[in-house]
Amino acid sequence: MTKLINSEEVVINEVKRIIEESKKKVVSYVNTTLLFTYWNIGKLIVEYQGGEERAKYGDKLIERLSIELTKEYGSGFDKRNLWLIVNVNINFTKNALVTFTNFG
Repeated sequence: MTKLINSEEVVINEVKRIIEESKKKVVSYVNTTLLFTYWNIGKLIVEYQGGEERAKYGDKLIERLSIELTKEYGSGFDKRNLWLIVNVNINFTKNALVTFTNFG
């Protein structure tokens, strides 16, 4: 009977390990996906506003996006966050993000 209990414990612990490992992978995948989503949103805003220099000062699009995205998706897209998203695109190349997500 003791051997059966010990082997059940091994199986239970291995199942728990698999679950925990999978949860970490999901979190990493979600974070990476969000980072690239924000980078691409920032890229689109910068391109629409005519480049990096103009994007730093253009506020009309940011205001409109903030209203529309907040209505559609809830919090997280206020003007401040949208400016942070623009800055992610301005300050990081796509290659830098790939390196960061692979090693960060």
